[in-house]
Amino acid sequence: MQAHPAIQPLALAGIGVELEGHFAPFHVLTLAPDPLGRNIQMLHKSSSHAIYSIKLHIVFVTKYRRKTLTPELLSYLRTAFSEILAAWRCDLLEFGGEADHVHLLIDIHPALDISALVNNLKTASARRARGRFSEHLGAFYRKPVFWHRAYYVGSVGGATLETVKAYVEAQGTEEHARKSAERKSKSPA
Repeated sequence: MQAHPAIQPLALAGIGVELEGHFAPFHVLTLAPDPLGRNIQMLHKSSSHAIYSIKLHIVFVTKYRRKTLTPELLSYLRTAFSEILAAWRCDLLEFGGEADHVHLLIDIHPALDISALVNNLKTASARRARGRFSEHLGAFYRKPVFWHRAYYVGSVGGATLETVKAYVEAQGTEEHARKSAERKSKSPA
């Protein structure tokens, strides 16, 4: 069985990046060109025993779906979420929202309890927003509420589920072994 061309790894190279005085190891995994001919590169972080890339898409909705989020409040929430995530050793990659909900794209580490992080994000951001925008939010809520108790969280990756399935299926096949040997012979020692 021949592996799908988009899932044939070409290189895994370790590099380091210095961030605020701390050395953070990163690994770049380059995959073969995608169907549009672009090379796919994914940035991975590493710890002492793992190389990982865990991205989550999170959505929070305001309580009663009230349209409380102004552009100024959204800007404040972006900063608040970024600071809260930094305390959890996570990164806010993207942020966006409308009057009644926000979307976060975050990068997390593997030792994280996702439900604890999400609950802390909701609690801490609500507390900060209610403190800073108390007059504005008081017009919408009599009680100290802000976010709906439900939320959405989904994992996000650089490859489709079908691509990963095909890659896993190809493991241990003769074709995979041949291509792996070819890569090793091409890489400098």
